[in-house]
Amino acid sequence: MFNRIISWSLGHKITVIALAGIVIAFGLWNIATMKVDILPD
Repeated sequence: MFNRIISWSLGHKITVIALAGIVIAFGLWNIATMKVDILPD
């Protein structure tokens, strides 16, 4: 199963890079919009 994932990823490099970029952008957006409560209620 792992070999199949690796071979698919090597065959679809642009898709893998695009998906990684989307995940990174989503993570950065979440960090930027996260509310930080320094002094809890």
